[in-house]
Amino acid sequence: MSRSSTNRKRKAIIEKSIDNFGDDGEKTFVGHGGFGDREAFKKECATLEKLRHPNIVAYIRSRNVSDGGQQMLAIVMEFCEKGSLRQVLFDAKIIYSMRTVLTWSKQLFSVLTYLKQNDVIHRDIKPDNILVTKNFLLKVGDFGSIKLKADSCSGTFVGTLRYMSPPRAGEPVGRKDHFMSSHRNDVYSLGLVLWEIVEQR
Repeated sequence: MSRSSTNRKRKAIIEKSIDNFGDDGEKTFVGHGGFGDREAFKKECATLEKLRHPNIVAYIRSRNVSDGGQQMLAIVMEFCEKGSLRQVLFDAKIIYSMRTVLTWSKQLFSVLTYLKQNDVIHRDIKPDNILVTKNFLLKVGDFGSIKLKADSCSGTFVGTLRYMSPPRAGEPVGRKDHFMSSHRNDVYSLGLVLWEIVEQR
């Protein structure tokens, strides 16, 4: 069972495998990007290794892999059997109640509270980046767009446009950038996710 998505610099592969760690999911970064891309991937690994929350995909290890002679970096994470939240929402065979919606809401807001306490901004909260276990527990994943509080503001918008909060009219550019890269934007994105959960019920 596998699922993959790609863009110019990254490739994610999630597959079920059996090794000394049990059932794992593996996310692989294709190393044909520049040095900065590899540094971003290492930053993601370092952040995931420190984060411990029941609703964040558990980090297991990172390693170097080779594909046809091409060197890649890989993150091995826990396997979530139901796939992404988007897959669950659009699966006609899965019916969930408002009680489940409330439970999921508590789980996801708990993650945002935890991230804020640890000075981490996710910046790409969306159904595709929320995974679902066999027991329908939600797990936030894909920390490839994270921003740490100590990082300087690059002025670059990162994330998925549909789930980005609109810049507030009349504010200087610097203030807009600050808002887009703040915890408030994660809350805005989560609000849209919850609306989709209710709308698809």
